[in-house]
Amino acid sequence: MTATVFRTIALVGHTGRMGRMLADAWRKAGLIVTGLESLPETTLDVKALSAADLVVLAVPVSALCEVMGRIGNLLRPEQPLMD
Repeated sequence: MTATVFRTIALVGHTGRMGRMLADAWRKAGLIVTGLESLPETTLDVKALSAADLVVLAVPVSALCEVMGRIGNLLRPEQPLMD
């Protein structure tokens, strides 16, 4: 089995407590983290989201379904999504 290496992470909901903690830790580990608001709002957000090796949702549980519904069609079929 080969390990998957993630170099770029799109972090949706990066301004909350959990999002900030994750972003800081991953950046210290040398990963490239692009912070996005709860929903991608600009063309750059959409590009960062679809180009990331990993997409992480750091949003309240009550917002998960809405966020997943809004970003689902922007993800590549093989792109991992984590909450």
